[in-house]
Amino acid sequence: MRMSHLMWVPVLITAVMVSPARAGFSRVDGGIEFTYSDPYAASVSLAGVFNNWNMNADPMTMDDEGVWSVVIDLGPGVYEYKFVLNGSQWVADPDNPKTAGDYGNSELTIGKDGDPVVAAAAAPISNTAVNSRVNLNGWYRATYDTESDLPSDPRWRLTRPEHEVFVSVNPTVTSQVTGGATLRLATGTGDIKEIFADLYSGNVRLEGGPFTVTGFYNEECVQFDNPLESVGHTDLTGTIVEEHIPYGRGAQGTILESGFWGVDLTAVYANAYDYDIYNNPSIYDNTDTDLVGVRLKRPLGPVGLGATYVSFKDGWWMDWRGDNYSPHLQEFIDETGSSSYWFELSNEERCIGVDLDWQVHETLLGLRAEYASYRYASIWDMGNEEKVDGDDYSNGVIDVEAGDMTGSLIKLELESRPLKPVRLDLEIERTSMDGMSSSPVYGASFRRFAALRKRLRRASRKERLAL
Repeated sequence: MRMSHLMWVPVLITAVMVSPARAGFSRVDGGIEFTYSDPYAASVSLAGVFNNWNMNADPMTMDDEGVWSVVIDLGPGVYEYKFVLNGSQWVADPDNPKTAGDYGNSELTIGKDGDPVVAAAAAPISNTAVNSRVNLNGWYRATYDTESDLPSDPRWRLTRPEHEVFVSVNPTVTSQVTGGATLRLATGTGDIKEIFADLYSGNVRLEGGPFTVTGFYNEECVQFDNPLESVGHTDLTGTIVEEHIPYGRGAQGTILESGFWGVDLTAVYANAYDYDIYNNPSIYDNTDTDLVGVRLKRPLGPVGLGATYVSFKDGWWMDWRGDNYSPHLQEFIDETGSSSYWFELSNEERCIGVDLDWQVHETLLGLRAEYASYRYASIWDMGNEEKVDGDDYSNGVIDVEAGDMTGSLIKLELESRPLKPVRLDLEIERTSMDGMSSSPVYGASFRRFAALRKRLRRASRKERLAL
């Protein structure tokens, strides 16, 4: 019997969290609207040359999302201003890079037409821990494991507690440049005084014109909305089954989002580190998976039409001096006299699909469907001593097929909400595959696109070699 208890304790770092990461100004009816986002502030007011720096003259009001605002009637001219938090803390506008004076006041220029003038070449204000551009938060996690009734020891035992502290830093450089990083501090498994730190996750988001680019490391941020769930809904090893979280944990990559001619575009490239098979630093056997995905979607009247392309590709180096065996590779070795004793198995799967999303009736019927063409191919593409490089051997390219599979995937989803608390869902899925057999020679049969990817990444080493 084994029990595991997780204790989650949120950590609020108030030294800096009282300052938010968003503010700004814009022209509205009645003048210029100033906004400042801080759901934790008790009060926010606007002070500047237009009210003789009176912190009580122009109090701001907060909406349901924690955004404070006030409208000031300003004519053409140059104005300095600041926000006043809780009646005492003077803060420059985080989204206005132009400052003036000895006190770092924000500066706003109103043109002759009454619109704010934005200085394109202005440098952003400093991004320090005492500036409202930096937001800190985090959490603390403690894990206590107890064991009993083990074959070698029937007594209850409490293993060494594991403690982790996560600290997230989220700066806002401008309204178009945001990001964040999370540092993890944790106890080790050796000496009781052992503590290690690593970068747990991070991201940066750039917005400009019709494009948004996001770079991420170990962040849950990639999710395609096609019915077949080609990217996303990844269940991680050791986590709750079918928890359905977006793709990103254990991966790093780039996401491009844009829109043109009424079409929404999402493109992603990511690389996920799988694991080290033999855990030997002298052996190059680390494995990884590359993801390339493109998603297009456009509304056409009441129907949303979409198209998706997804490719997963991985490579596995195998030691051929033991019990490993592949009939295709053995035939190649016999015919060529290859002297390699390490070979790389490359697996690639591709899925191209079209889908529709139609809300037939507001509450009674919603329809989602997708048809996709699927292909999987596995080849031996590299050997460690395949070519002569001077007096030594080096890696060389080979092309030995290990197996392939083609097929189609169809999924239909019907949703109805006849009464507000009641939701009825019906899913119909059909898979047709031809090629690799389900015999032990080729591992297991693969029933669908997502299941195959999980199978390849979780299969035992012997099953992989059987391919």
